[in-house]
Amino acid sequence: MQRTDEEARWLEDLGRDVQASLKRSAYVSRLKLVKPRSKETANEVDGWWLNLSAIVGTRSDFNLFFDNTLGPRTLWYGAAATKRDAVDEIDSVGRRRWPHTQDHINDFNYPKAGGLRYTDPVLDRWGKNEFYYGWYEPGSPRTSRTPPAELTGRIAERFTAVLSELDDKYDAQSLLSRLDELDTLRHAKGRLEQGILRAYVLGGQDSSECALCGETFPVDLLVAAHIKRRASCSDAERRNYESNLMAVCAFGCDDLFERGYIAVRAGRG
Repeated sequence: MQRTDEEARWLEDLGRDVQASLKRSAYVSRLKLVKPRSKETANEVDGWWLNLSAIVGTRSDFNLFFDNTLGPRTLWYGAAATKRDAVDEIDSVGRRRWPHTQDHINDFNYPKAGGLRYTDPVLDRWGKNEFYYGWYEPGSPRTSRTPPAELTGRIAERFTAVLSELDDKYDAQSLLSRLDELDTLRHAKGRLEQGILRAYVLGGQDSSECALCGETFPVDLLVAAHIKRRASCSDAERRNYESNLMAVCAFGCDDLFERGYIAVRAGRG
């Protein structure tokens, strides 16, 4: 089957439509758009390819391909790179959105595989310096007609989703890169009486029951808490260890009680 100028014009029309959609997206700043211009593919695939944009911050581009990969003419779209680690970066963020990526990175020339899932992207290698992450469209498009709006929307939606996942990744990287160290010293008040009160309530025991949830825990997972919230106690009440003290687990009851989410009524939590 010989490539035709009609196919080249159709691919360029599709490229312009996709670019128009991407220009309206919140992630257009992550793209360096170029004029869509169809170029001939290698003779063995007998078709056309078109570069849409560079993806800023990566070493990948968004491309469209129109060739005989899976049939008389197959449309493919996605990210292309000349380095394996560059397309791996796109793949790593893409799998958060599409976890069932079809991996053919170790195959030269994508096999004419049955059972291809057209809703999931393919991670593929075509040659030594050709790596791809993207989608095949089922069936051959009718190049005598204008590219359908639903196709344009599907491509733009998937490209935008990739950009969104990249944006989340780089936001986290940017914030972390601003931190010289990940550890810091904090000055905070401590309960100086805790050791004394723990010895009174829990001394000599290996385990004890939490007074609020009723579960039994080893004593190193319990704290000595005031029955009247410590934050509301006077100094004298904080020292009243005989009638204002209980053992509370550190799994949440202590913090929930101190913050007022749970309370003691008539001796019960």
